[in-house]
Amino acid sequence: MSGRKRRKRSHRALGITLAVTALGLILDQVTKMLAIAQLSTGSRVPLVADALSLLLVRNPGAAFSVGSGSAWVFTVIGVLTAAVMIGVAVRLRGIRWGIALGLILGGAVGNLADRLLKPPSFGQGHVTDFIAYGNLFVGNVADILIVSGVLLCLIFLFSGHKPRLHPSLNADPNRG
Repeated sequence: MSGRKRRKRSHRALGITLAVTALGLILDQVTKMLAIAQLSTGSRVPLVADALSLLLVRNPGAAFSVGSGSAWVFTVIGVLTAAVMIGVAVRLRGIRWGIALGLILGGAVGNLADRLLKPPSFGQGHVTDFIAYGNLFVGNVADILIVSGVLLCLIFLFSGHKPRLHPSLNADPNRG
């Protein structure tokens, strides 16, 4: 494959990653805005009996409200995760991996936006959760995106579709 064609495929993979990220981020933020506008905090709206309902919750911690008093730690983790995902996406060559990383990145950035921009303060904002899974936990669209992206990555890995990365942008072009 020629260098030009290879670059075009790698740019396409990055474009897919960024497009999926943007769509995921928009979907996450719009659904959170709708939840805030339409739901009352603490009032459950059943969708599928007791198994699935809508319940507005402001989560200062991570999954299952773990680490509620350390919101800033999750902000730092979110920034680092987004940076790593972007770094990998830039070097990525496979479109299917671009979709998976875009899902993870869209979810990570969606929850990071809440931590940066929502009350009580910059970097310590509470994540808006509104999808209650029985009495197990309450999540949001960003959580669904992250889990879906991770599951896709695992499916790809276990089915033999290892990620292909093009050489670093700083690599010596004269090296074999």
